[in-house]
Amino acid sequence: MLVNHAIGKTLVLFDPHLPAARAGQIVGVLNGEEAPPAREEVDAEKHQEIWTRNQGFAEKLQKKIPDLVMAERDRDAYLQYATEKRGLPLQEAEHRFARESALQLLAADGSYSVIILLEDDILRLHYVIREIRQPQQIDAVVAAFRDILESACKITGFKPYDIGMKRFLDKPDDLEEFFSQSAQAAGEVMQLCKRYYARMRFLRSLFHFLNVTVLFVAALLVALSVYFAEVVKDVIPAETVSFHVSGKQPAEDSGIFPDYQLFGTVDDTAEETSLTVPKSVYDAAEPEQVIRLYETGKPQKPLMTKEEYDRHMPVYDWGFATVNLLAFFALPLILIVGVMYARWLRRPAGDQRDNEVVRAVQGYVWVSLAVLLGAGYGIVRMFLL
Repeated sequence: MLVNHAIGKTLVLFDPHLPAARAGQIVGVLNGEEAPPAREEVDAEKHQEIWTRNQGFAEKLQKKIPDLVMAERDRDAYLQYATEKRGLPLQEAEHRFARESALQLLAADGSYSVIILLEDDILRLHYVIREIRQPQQIDAVVAAFRDILESACKITGFKPYDIGMKRFLDKPDDLEEFFSQSAQAAGEVMQLCKRYYARMRFLRSLFHFLNVTVLFVAALLVALSVYFAEVVKDVIPAETVSFHVSGKQPAEDSGIFPDYQLFGTVDDTAEETSLTVPKSVYDAAEPEQVIRLYETGKPQKPLMTKEEYDRHMPVYDWGFATVNLLAFFALPLILIVGVMYARWLRRPAGDQRDNEVVRAVQGYVWVSLAVLLGAGYGIVRMFLL
């Protein structure tokens, strides 16, 4: 992900012995003012001469800058481009691939990379500023760029051309301006990196927080499932007691989430008691009405209506606990979190693991939006339809 913040710059080093017409043609192609020539054939003697020259340049550059290594090149992709885009015959494209060389360097701290392409008439020097975390890295990057450019110019004798500025860097002030721009670009990358890492720290914290929240909800569902199952598991549906309704507790006096309570006596006892019931039972209850209740044998709720009993059934014995259907809603939540962490742990630390974090958080956001839209639709139907 961080590679999206990289800033690149390409310099082209020209062979000063090129004919002016050929050099002008190359400049026109680089500036997008001319199309590449349709055919570029080189005889066997010239082919060997260019191959020997490029191999010598590559060896000298590696001796001067030991961190430079030969780069792997995709032969098939090169041949396809050369034949389809540049119109080269297949044999000539193969010869060009053979006589050209590529070197690459990646800084140990990941702050920059360099690719050097040694072609027939030019040398392409591609700088990439990748990851800057500290201001002192900026000076190190600029120093490395300067050393590589000076070494390439000295070893090859070629002169640098800035594609972006469309000019040769043949004066000291031009070179200093280029390196000043490189330092400025490195500063911009550092700011991008700071914002990126701050964002990723937040997303990683959010990722763990959301997963813990989902596990908490799953644990709550299991706890409620066990609680309700314990209340109803010993009920004997065939055995009931009678509750004689004598009155109602006004529901609006109990707050935003009211308890619907009835007053009355159980099996004609003299002592009046209150009973919390579902809203449907509360609305239908009338004075002197008899409601059949189940005895649970549990002190937290010794009596319950048939509606409450049916709501918490069926129950399942898992051996270590008795649960009702609520527990099965918790299982997918636990599975989702388990899959997320399994995918996260399988990825190597770094960008790949951060990618999993971003995808997971995005998934949570979409699910949250879907839930909010569903809740909003329910509210609209409740009050407007």
